[in-house]
Amino acid sequence: MLALCTIYLVWGSSFLFTKLAVNNLPPALFSAIRFLTAGSVLTLVARVGYGSPFPARLIEWRHVIIAGFFMVFVSNGLNTWAMRYIPSNQSALLNGTSAFWIAGLASSGAAAIR
Repeated sequence: MLALCTIYLVWGSSFLFTKLAVNNLPPALFSAIRFLTAGSVLTLVARVGYGSPFPARLIEWRHVIIAGFFMVFVSNGLNTWAMRYIPSNQSALLNGTSAFWIAGLASSGAAAIR
């Protein structure tokens, strides 16, 4: 129950704060500040706290860059831009349905392959 409340408050409030921020800052600037800060903190925690190395091979860097581009720039960047035009509750609802879209498209793709 505590985990659900935490997710509800942290994840849900991020849309409200994003809406407030994009009313005062350009969406690209806000996203850059947000994700550079979060990425730096997560990198520091992974390196110092867990001793995780950086990707060693070029193919690993390619995977990190491609995944980062689609997850951060495309997904969250477009969401931040869209929040200039739609309310935060609609944005949260649309983002919450992404798991259903992924599951539905994966199952329809698997059925098409058979």
